[in-house]
Parts: sequence; C-alpha cells; structure tokens
Amino acid sequence: CEMILKNQKKVQNHLGCIHAIAMCNAAELVGGVTTEVSTPEGTRWIPEGMSVKYLVKAKTDLIVKCEADDIDFTQDGKIDVPVAAYNDEGVKCFTALITMNVKR
Repeated sequence: CEMILKNQKKVQNHLGCIHAIAMCNAAELVGGVTTEVSTPEGTRWIPEGMSVKYLVKAKTDLIVKCEADDIDFTQDGKIDVPVAAYNDEGVKCFTALITMNVKR
C-alpha cells in the first residue's frame, strides 16, 4: 500500500518541511490499510505502538509505502508492520515500525 503526502503549508513545520507528526499520521494510515486488507475476514487489529526514525528533512512531497509481502497476517498477536517515506528523488526520509495487535 502507498500514498502521496503532499508538502503543503497545512502539514509543514516552522522550517517549511513536512512535520514529523504528519509523517507519523501517514505511516499509521498506510500501515493500517495494509493490515486491514491483509488480515483474514473477521480479524480485529489495533496499533499498539510505533517506533520512528527521521532520516532527512522532508522538503518535497513524500511517497509513503508499506511493503509487507513477507509478513504473515494470519497469525494472532503482535505483528510489526514497516513503513517508509521517500522524497521526490527516492531518498528515504522517514521510517516507522508499527506494532499491530491482531486477533480473530
């Protein structure tokens, strides 16, 4: 799953870059959509925690991606879902590891 986070005034910090929490919100959205479409029908899940790293200033639009091909979403329990954001040049600006609590 992926989305584009536009670098607009409403998501910028005082430096004119995309605000850290805006990137966290985008990561939770992408990670959540990925979890929702990947878990079996009737499964419940909730984000339990998120660990983030800010690698470089986000001065452009970002492509926020969750690549979860190697994750077994059929298991119950805690599942770590990785998300990353890339700038217009393909440079990784941000990473998040979201722990989802999954139950049937």
